[in-house]
Amino acid sequence: MTSLSLSPRINDIRWYVPLLISALITGFLFFIDEGYYSFEWMSKPANWVAFGIYSLPMFFFQGLALVFLPKKLSLSSRYLLAALIGIGLALFILFKFLFQIF
Repeated sequence: MTSLSLSPRINDIRWYVPLLISALITGFLFFIDEGYYSFEWMSKPANWVAFGIYSLPMFFFQGLALVFLPKKLSLSSRYLLAALIGIGLALFILFKFLFQIF
């Protein structure tokens, strides 16, 4: 009999893909916005705090989407949908509550 474990293992590769996607997208946004097309933003510690504020919600919502997307989809489709859903939700929530744009 196998037990169902909902807690992710740190060596489970499926959690690295959403983390990489959120870090790459946030890094690109910081490259064009904070660094003015350079990587000078990395030298300021306050920018790393903002980097975490943007990338962690993206990672969280991508992981949440991965858990709830149907398993019958191919793995690449699940990652693509999770990225679109997770990044969209994270940016909507950040803009809605943090910046009060909507």
